[in-house]
Amino acid sequence: MFPIQTGNRKPLYAAGEIETHILPLLARASRLGTFAMLRYQFRHQEPATMAALAYIVVTAAMLWYTGI
Repeated sequence: MFPIQTGNRKPLYAAGEIETHILPLLARASRLGTFAMLRYQFRHQEPATMAALAYIVVTAAMLWYTGI
């Protein structure tokens, strides 16, 4: 996973860098589906994934505890 644009849609890399440096690496890379990417992020403890998981667990516990 890597960004190619900034948040305001400006290119992150100079013209031609993607074709020169990144595309050759993608030729031998494997594409992951949604659940495979989620498993990868969980296995490598990506901070956003761990925060979302903690939020889900805390919210579920609160809902169970309050009886909603």
